[in-house]
Amino acid sequence: DEDKGMLFVFDDALPRIFWMKNTLIPIDIIFISEDFMVINIEEAEPCEKEPCEFYYSKGNSRYVLEVNKNISEKYGIEPRDFVEVYLS
Repeated sequence: DEDKGMLFVFDDALPRIFWMKNTLIPIDIIFISEDFMVINIEEAEPCEKEPCEFYYSKGNSRYVLEVNKNISEKYGIEPRDFVEVYLS
């Protein structure tokens, strides 16, 4: 679904590296700091054969949100924005 994503929560805030092996669709990878600020957004394409491209955080990231490609642009999400988290 367009409005769904996958949130990775790490125990610590460190530089993060992601790749797209076994991912079938293009996505936005949103790297988020410990205080919920967007560090950077990478547009990632599926890896069709190795070696796969790596996508890096531009600082220490505790959270990483993967959403469908162009969702960041559609909703105006940019580096230095803050993310609000609601638990249910």
